Amino acid sequence: MSATKRAFKDLGVFRFKANCYAELGPLKPEAEREVIKDWLKKEGRAKGDPALWIDAIMQKTHGWPQHVAAYVQAAAIHLRATGRQMTPAKLKEVLEVGEIQRIKFYKSRAEGLDDDHRMAIARAFASAREDQTQTRKAIIASLLQDVEKQEASEIFKLVLHSGVLDHRNGRYVIPIPSMFDWLIDNYFIEQDPPDQSPPD
Repeated sequence: MSATKRAFKDLGVFRFKANCYAELGPLKPEAEREVIKDWLKKEGRAKGDPALWIDAIMQKTHGWPQHVAAYVQAAAIHLRATGRQMTPAKLKEVLEVGEIQRIKFYKSRAEGLDDDHRMAIARAFASAREDQTQTRKAIIASLLQDVEKQEASEIFKLVLHSGVLDHRNGRYVIPIPSMFDWLIDNYFIEQDPPDQSPPD
């Protein structure tokens, strides 16, 4: 997968391209429930009522297809390997594996960004918790605290093309809310306010 992404990047082919943009959002709850049920029953060949497992997985995925895939693939593999019974202990293990896969997905989206760059993006969005959007100017300004103008522009293009950011209604958003939380929780470091006390 990473080799394919590098090859596409070398060709100038990105996730978002003019005239072939598709905005992907979360699945509606009914559709998400059916997808999870299908994976548990058809792929995992689960025995019994899957309702508890479906509810637990939905609490983690919130309809986002990549997250659903991370958890249901883990569930199907685990069920087939352990007798197909949906026990609470197995569910706990599935949720743990799904969480690991979800973090891998975030990291793959942020591939090519140094920690300093991730911190700059997190810093730009830390004050945007209410609507989770930001202007291009604010994002570039945050990047300029760490890098030169040309590099800031290149990093901005990278995060846009990789899907870390999405352009909506003239502003930019980290399109997956849980990825927004992951970036802020892991890469935002609050700065101490400057010392306002008068000199001695």
